[in-house]
Amino acid sequence: MERLADLRASIDNIDNKILDLLNQRAKYVIDVGKVKKSNGLPLWIGSREDSVYSRLISLNQGPFPTDSIKNVFREIMSASLFLEEQFNVGYFGDVGSMSYFAGLQKFGHAASLIPYDSPMNLVTALLEDKIYYGIVGIYDSTSNINLDVLDIIMDNKISIVDNIVYNKSFGIFSITGDVQ
Repeated sequence: MERLADLRASIDNIDNKILDLLNQRAKYVIDVGKVKKSNGLPLWIGSREDSVYSRLISLNQGPFPTDSIKNVFREIMSASLFLEEQFNVGYFGDVGSMSYFAGLQKFGHAASLIPYDSPMNLVTALLEDKIYYGIVGIYDSTSNINLDVLDIIMDNKISIVDNIVYNKSFGIFSITGDVQ
C-alpha cells in the first residue's frame, strides 16, 4: 500500500504541474483574445483548432491514448475560448438533440449553448447579436439537403463558416462571414 500512496503522490504532483501550465496558458489566451479583438479577427477559427489537434496527435508517443488527445484539448480550448470572450452559440433543437451534441463536439462543455425551436428563430437571434454562432442541420431526417434551412441562411446573407460531422452534417454560420 505504501507503493500505491507513492504513485498517487507522484500523480498529484503532475496534476499540480498541469494545473499550473493551464493557468499559464490561460494568460496567453487572454492576450490572444485582445489581439484578435483589436485587429477585427474572428473569435473562433476552426482551422486553428484543427491544426492544434493534428500537431499534438502527431507528437504523441504514448502511453496516453491518441484517440483521447482531441477530447482533452477540445475542453482546454473550450475553456480558453471563453476566457477570450463570453459568447453564446445557438442550435436548432432541444438539449440532447444531434445539433446540441454537434455543438458540444465543436465548442466543448464551456460553451454557452442555447436551444432554438426553429431555424428562423436561430437566424433571427444571430442577426440580433444574441448569439455569435448558430448550428443547424444541413440535412433533413432522410439525409436530403434541407433546402429550407439553406434558403434561410442564404436569404439573410449568412455564411457557413465551418462544418461538423456528427452522424449528420451541420453547418456553423456567422453574420461576419469570416472563414479562416
